[in-house]
Amino acid sequence: MSSEKGGGGGVFRNVQGKWYFGYSSKYNAPSALGAELYALREGLNFAHAMPLKYLEVDTDAQEIKSLLNREGDNMNHELSGLIIDVARALSNKNMVIVFSIIPRELNSVAHYLAKYAMIMGLGHTPHYACLTNAVAAFKEDMRALYAAPID
Repeated sequence: MSSEKGGGGGVFRNVQGKWYFGYSSKYNAPSALGAELYALREGLNFAHAMPLKYLEVDTDAQEIKSLLNREGDNMNHELSGLIIDVARALSNKNMVIVFSIIPRELNSVAHYLAKYAMIMGLGHTPHYACLTNAVAAFKEDMRALYAAPID
């Protein structure tokens, strides 16, 4: 399996849709799908460390949902270990997790955070507030996702 640099990122919003927490990470990933899975696993790990009872996971990577639905059939897939990790994290008994596929244009801030990761060294950066350059993308995602004005 070859390995290339890939970025990932995600954002946690509170029930009003406001910024709660975000992250950017740079990975040695074998593919764009691998980077998406790494980012999803990392986000789930952050979620399990927080006092959350409910989590809605939105991604625009449709192939992830397909792989997770066929988890047992993927034992020979190059990303099988990662697929299993994500499936286990999604089946956490202490939290209700809803997994949804959303259009890419509603996931702009996550893509911005992933691009931000590419200028970092390998590693992880938490974001306790929305990055200044990502505010417009965050607000646009919010308007589209919640169909309400965001201040």
